[in-house]
Amino acid sequence: MREAPATKVIPYLIHKNAKVKSYDPMANYERFMGKIETAHQQVSSIDEACQSADVIMTLIEWPEINEYDFQKAKDQGSRYFIDCCNHFAPEKMRALGFEFLSIGRG
Repeated sequence: MREAPATKVIPYLIHKNAKVKSYDPMANYERFMGKIETAHQQVSSIDEACQSADVIMTLIEWPEINEYDFQKAKDQGSRYFIDCCNHFAPEKMRALGFEFLSIGRG
């Protein structure tokens, strides 16, 4: 858990005045990092995390995330998708209508 990217990314985004909803089926970031202001909300489902999100960012590779139908999130208005795990096919995500960025892909 100490190496979880979210423990660095969430505070950084909050520092930049973002409101963050996080989902990780195995983590409790508020317990690990302390109370993270009102700008962070850890939620209990992918649907809830994507609801009304301007940007979706994946930092972990859990099967339920990798297999999630992100068309639902796109239909709710999400526009940007940042894949930090290189798990999602850029062509597929762009075909869904996302502005797609995959970190580290050549």
